[in-house]
Amino acid sequence: MPKLTITVAANRAREHMTAVEAWMRGPMDGMMVAGTAAETCVKRHVARLSRERHSSAERLGARPTGHWDASLVNLEGTAPSEARVKVAIPGAARAFGPVEIRPVQAGALAIPLHAMAYGVRPKELARRMETFTIRRKDRPQGAEEAVIFGRLVRSKGRGKKRKTTEEIIPLYKLKARVRQRQDPTLLPDDEDIAEAAAKAMRVRAKLLFGGHTA
Repeated sequence: MPKLTITVAANRAREHMTAVEAWMRGPMDGMMVAGTAAETCVKRHVARLSRERHSSAERLGARPTGHWDASLVNLEGTAPSEARVKVAIPGAARAFGPVEIRPVQAGALAIPLHAMAYGVRPKELARRMETFTIRRKDRPQGAEEAVIFGRLVRSKGRGKKRKTTEEIIPLYKLKARVRQRQDPTLLPDDEDIAEAAAKAMRVRAKLLFGGHTA
């Protein structure tokens, strides 16, 4: 917990004690102030990531999905000795350790292989174009060995000069699970969050008590 020291003049002690009691009872108590500052710190970090990290989209030449959304970071609650900030972003747990992703509703995870498939579920894309799945003959049921392809039809010209071309493109690789390595840079350092919380508490205390904080 951030440490806060408040120095006040002796002749204003009663006034400050009253302010302290009101502060600890009110909606902007110490941990609320600290928690709000921690929330802001994480939001800013996530907002920066959403602008800078688009490796998968760039590799496929696709538009980023924007799933690193700062609005999904929220102060969940406070207690006398803690504040809880919820980060409801898929994949954020990798900041604390490696994760393994398994399908929840579908039979397999669909890893996009083409810009058209990025950020789009296979069923949604199948409504726009013809798709089919190819599996290895020796492992017909193995999701690890399956790829979903799409039949892309393009037309050019008009009338008798109209030409139609057809292309088969790989859209998704199906996997039974995906392991992702730890990436601590997905969230701010503990020291940065603690400093943001401590600074907010010092500023708030100085405004309330008119004393010196350290």
